[in-house]
Amino acid sequence: MSAIAKYPEIMESLFMTKEFNSKGIYAVRLYVRGKPWLITVDDRFLFHTKLDNLRFASYNVMDGSLWAPILEKAIAKVKGNYYQLVAGIDSNALRTLTGAPVFSYNLRNSTADFIWDKTRQATLVDYLSIASVDGMGYSDSKKN
Repeated sequence: MSAIAKYPEIMESLFMTKEFNSKGIYAVRLYVRGKPWLITVDDRFLFHTKLDNLRFASYNVMDGSLWAPILEKAIAKVKGNYYQLVAGIDSNALRTLTGAPVFSYNLRNSTADFIWDKTRQATLVDYLSIASVDGMGYSDSKKN
């Protein structure tokens, strides 16, 4: 989600239900295998037993917004459960949120010049970019 934070219009476009819903049902558009899917979720979330916060994504205490937990719940529904979200592949997450093609590079044996060049190219054409240390990868995607 942080990769698309620079483009609030992309984040906003994911939510079909944009206002508080008294029934507690929200619709989110995600992309599965590049195709848009409409996912509906309710606003019931698991809470920590000793903390006054949600078990997974937290909500904004200042304004009470629930967009992050609703989005996370929709993705968990597509994947099967919340635990399927742990240690995922970053390029899959980017494609799920944008629907755009994703390019990935293994940087394990790459030079600093190669990495800088790929990062610069993505920035020049306004692609969203993410990098991961664990998988030693880098991905970019055309902004939808």
